Amino acid sequence: MSYSAHEGTTTAAAHIHFAQRSVNGGVHAFLFGGGDKPPCPATEGTVTGVIDAADVLATVPDRGIEAGAFEEFVQAIRAGHTYANVHTNKWPGGEIRGQIHDCDQKESVR
Repeated sequence: MSYSAHEGTTTAAAHIHFAQRSVNGGVHAFLFGGGDKPPCPATEGTVTGVIDAADVLATVPDRGIEAGAFEEFVQAIRAGHTYANVHTNKWPGGEIRGQIHDCDQKESVR
């Protein structure tokens, strides 16, 4: 993930959240700034890494996704039910947000 030119002066964390477009959802996994992920570059940068089953948080058990449920996590991403969010000191609720995968309902999930 790469980011730059945001309004905040400090980046707090970046997560994958579970929710449809325009709806706030619970944290599903850390991208950086928490868990076992690298710290946040302060104002801009690129962070790379791998998300595995140990990174999947139990924030959406009512949706059938429990801690460590990696296959269900991937299915949620492929179905367009997740978004990435970068949180800053100016916008603690999230300054940068985008759905991870928007697919047409006719598209097959591989």
